Amino acid sequence: MFLLAASPLIFSRSTFPDFIEPRTFVYFSGAYALGMLIGTHYETLLQQTARFRNVLIVIVLITSITILYQYIEEYQTTSWFSSRQTLFYIQKVALCLLVLSLFHSRESSLPAWMKMLGTYAFAIYFLHVIFIDFLIIPLQGLINEHRTWAWITALGFGNMFVGIGGSIISAWLLQRLFKGYSKQIVGA
Repeated sequence: MFLLAASPLIFSRSTFPDFIEPRTFVYFSGAYALGMLIGTHYETLLQQTARFRNVLIVIVLITSITILYQYIEEYQTTSWFSSRQTLFYIQKVALCLLVLSLFHSRESSLPAWMKMLGTYAFAIYFLHVIFIDFLIIPLQGLINEHRTWAWITALGFGNMFVGIGGSIISAWLLQRLFKGYSKQIVGA
């Protein structure tokens, strides 16, 4: 499982507009394996995250700055390996550990919508790309013409909010839509 979880460090996913390629399945299989490992060793991981919190913060900052630099310099991958995708994976893992630690420390006071997000996180993970497409496809020309750090940062945050926001709204709507249906199944 550890080797599979580490595979996205070497095998990059395909990027826009060719999202679906075999290497993408390898990449996301690694991410899923990492999620299972985190769940299996959750308490130990929380302890280690608390111990190395400052190191994780530095990793998030360094990878974020490097990714931004690569976007500004229009770094292009030419094979199955992309240093940008490796950096994204490292950034996401470090950020994920920090967020999990933060949520764990405030678990009793988290709002209901965040608990719902946690419940539907796996399904939402599959939905977010749909909403990202709604933002990226109409703006593709602007993205290609304006490659400044401010524009890329703004699009990055917009991308995050649209992807997460659209997924949360979808999960909420699906929950409302199927709420009565699930009661019928349980009661049957």
